[in-house]
Amino acid sequence: MKKVLIHILFLVSFFSYACSDNDPLSSEDQNNAFYFNSFESDKDTSGWIGVSKNMLKDDSCPAGGKRSLHIGGGCIQPAASIEFSSVKEGNYKISFWAKTGQPHQSAIIKLKVSDNADESKNLVVAVDTTSWKFYQSEGSLYVPGNKKMTMEVWVGGIIYADVYLDNLKIERTTPFSFTGKIYKNVIGMFK
Repeated sequence: MKKVLIHILFLVSFFSYACSDNDPLSSEDQNNAFYFNSFESDKDTSGWIGVSKNMLKDDSCPAGGKRSLHIGGGCIQPAASIEFSSVKEGNYKISFWAKTGQPHQSAIIKLKVSDNADESKNLVVAVDTTSWKFYQSEGSLYVPGNKKMTMEVWVGGIIYADVYLDNLKIERTTPFSFTGKIYKNVIGMFK
């Protein structure tokens, strides 16, 4: 009987959460944003290597403001990067809007722990379309405490290529956040 009651409470909590008008990006989730940049002003290029204010273009994604970051590259890679010092331990994922400048071009957005030589641990997202498209990493990157994290943009090679980036977000993920919300709903039923 006790197990049945627990299962019923779990199901009630689950369905009350799933059917509620909760914003999927609650304030709790928004606090997980580690870095966000929509590249609207000259100061948004601060901290970037290989990027200048001249690379901000009046071409933005559907969910963006007025501008985006336009990066072109050739033989020297990465074409652009930004490093973050003393990152809090956790799992990180990336999302952004992007497009290539010309058909048959591609770009790679890479998130990595700065001093880790193991390429298999990096998050890599490939950009492959000339129309604005939303991209996000499929997995997450684990960053040990007080390590540096780097995001790199690889575009071009022997032949010049270019990419536009907008609404770039690096987010610290919390495992079991959905389970935690269900737990809060169950506890809330007894208050």
